Amino acid sequence: MWESRGVIRAGRAWCAWLVLYVTPVAWLATEAPGYAYWVVSAVGFALWTAGLAAAAPHRKPVLACAIASLTTLVSIPLAVSLYIQGTGFNEGFFFHADASSLAIAWQAYRLEVAGVVVYWATITAAPLSLARASREIGAIRLARPVMACTALTGVLAYAPAISLVQYAHARVQAVHSPILVVADPRPPARKDPATAGSADPAPTDKHPNLVMIVAESLEATFGNPELVGADLTPALTALEREGLRFTNMIQIPAASWTMGGIVASQCAAPLDISDRWHERSRIDRWPSDPRNTMSAALERPLPHHECLGDILLRHGYRNIYFTGSLLAFAGKRAYFSAHGFEEQYGWLALRDELPRPDAVGPWGIHDDALFDLAWKRIESLSVAGAKPFALVLSTIDTHDVTQRDVSRSCGRAPLIDAGEFTIRCADRLIADFIAKIRAAWPDMVVVLMSDHLSFPNPIADRVTSPQARRLRFAIWAPGLAPREIARPGTHF
Repeated sequence: MWESRGVIRAGRAWCAWLVLYVTPVAWLATEAPGYAYWVVSAVGFALWTAGLAAAAPHRKPVLACAIASLTTLVSIPLAVSLYIQGTGFNEGFFFHADASSLAIAWQAYRLEVAGVVVYWATITAAPLSLARASREIGAIRLARPVMACTALTGVLAYAPAISLVQYAHARVQAVHSPILVVADPRPPARKDPATAGSADPAPTDKHPNLVMIVAESLEATFGNPELVGADLTPALTALEREGLRFTNMIQIPAASWTMGGIVASQCAAPLDISDRWHERSRIDRWPSDPRNTMSAALERPLPHHECLGDILLRHGYRNIYFTGSLLAFAGKRAYFSAHGFEEQYGWLALRDELPRPDAVGPWGIHDDALFDLAWKRIESLSVAGAKPFALVLSTIDTHDVTQRDVSRSCGRAPLIDAGEFTIRCADRLIADFIAKIRAAWPDMVVVLMSDHLSFPNPIADRVTSPQARRLRFAIWAPGLAPREIARPGTHF
């Protein structure tokens, strides 16, 4: 009788362990069907570690704990990539693999991060409980061929390792088949504003002021009723008909995250992070090592490229960058400081000017508060006789449309269709800001662009034709006739 109860407890412990280890992987596989083979690996590792935990001597359960802990710990980065991006390891993932991203992740996903830590700790300790339950009926020894088969299955179908190998292979392929082909791979030499020659144009009153809005994940697809069922950005759709609009802007991998899109559009260069953690001497060896590396650890990222801010600075512009997130996040401060932006305002610099505490959300300052602060800065810059200015502003509310914490001026997002509400809120705020600028300063140039396509979310997932997704890009300027350009283009 006692032995039968022990068998039942041991059986329950084995089943509970299999469910605990395999369920998260199975859920991720349903979200990313291309990684369905990962479930096979999870079952293999679960059976292998269970067999080790149930066997004698005592050091084998400890080994089972170590294997379960390590395989789960290594799996977490891939799970994060699949959850955020809907794909495995890529350039964008490794670009954000730093302390600033962890800080932002903790701010935006506290419950999720805490849950992952608790799950990992549980996985690490669970084999010991499995060992105790199994020993009530004596040591359980699986045949060596069975143990070898389960171990081999776990290793060969281990998705994090496979995804990493695929990424490495793609990097090698990119060397032989570059995504951007130019006649001369060497960019034009940068000109130092302090030593610029007489050939540089002198500032004049004819230079128009510029406001560029980099809309977070706000792709043009959301305004296409044929793809998402309705025009979710009606205000911008109407406003873009009054400007020069580019309707066939395609995203390529090198510009699939925020700083990738910003650098591609401002420097006409794809980012390469292969030397991100290498010593600076390698990066500075031009042209023998022509990589467009950017990192917050570098004082001057992309040192050999002349970007938009550099060109405007030479023409006498005062360059300003506004963002609701941390300037340290993703190397924003490093890039803008190195390329002509004398003034930068981020979360920490602006928080004392916020009108109310709820102006800050999980990703940073909400767009309505950021637009108000930017408007005040534009007013102070637009005085008679002042030097021309260029203000680049990055929005943030649409970074994660599944969250219901958006700009308070839009009201509270409903429990249902929160994603659609977030997009419509951003549409109204951005359109109102652009219209307000054009009404107050008709001679100002205004540019609106998507930083990248949105990551997986309920709205993007319902797009009927994913290959038809497009970026948003429009320009309003005095003397620029409203028209549509449907020629294919990219951030570059």
